[in-house]
Amino acid sequence: RSHASDFAGLFDAAAPHFPLFFVPAAVGVIASADLLASAWVHIAAAVALSTAATIAITGITTSWLMQTFEKARHA
Repeated sequence: RSHASDFAGLFDAAAPHFPLFFVPAAVGVIASADLLASAWVHIAAAVALSTAATIAITGITTSWLMQTFEKARHA
């Protein structure tokens, strides 16, 4: 049995429930449209900065882990 068939089975079981994740978020966006319209610059800035921070921290952590494992491998 391959990993692809395991994933396909998991997807087939989970796919019918995907609307449970997306519908509440969409309703929240629609219900808060006036608030989002007045604060979109702040929201966009927060998303952009948090994305940049996540990418930077992930890169730094990956680099540190690679160096640590390389040192351990040669020790």
